[in-house]
Amino acid sequence: MIRIIFSILLLFFSINSNAEGKFNFEIGSEFESKNFSSAVLYHYKNDAIRVDMSKDLLSDSDFFLHNATVDARDLYKIKKGEKIKLLESIREGKIYKVKLLKENARRSHYYLISDNLTQFNLLNSDTQSS
Repeated sequence: MIRIIFSILLLFFSINSNAEGKFNFEIGSEFESKNFSSAVLYHYKNDAIRVDMSKDLLSDSDFFLHNATVDARDLYKIKKGEKIKLLESIREGKIYKVKLLKENARRSHYYLISDNLTQFNLLNSDTQSS
């Protein structure tokens, strides 16, 4: 009897933990980077897609290095306290087009892999009522 209860609890918690990792954020939401953030913004959509696909494939290291490498000049390293705003969802929410909310941003938009949103705190969300 204890095995059955333990199995049911284990199944319940494993399903909840899988569901928690998949957030769909509203377009227009603003985020602020946490302390010691290691998130990067990609200048080009294709770079973000290649890195995301390589992580999904879980291939050997040679394949990953060949297909998921991005020139450091095409990345923007997020600094502590910087804010971003979600502009558009790409590839079913795996990648977001974002705007860096900074006065002297060099680009009008960047791309962010949704896994990196754990490096940010949600500031506000534009909820649309219908």
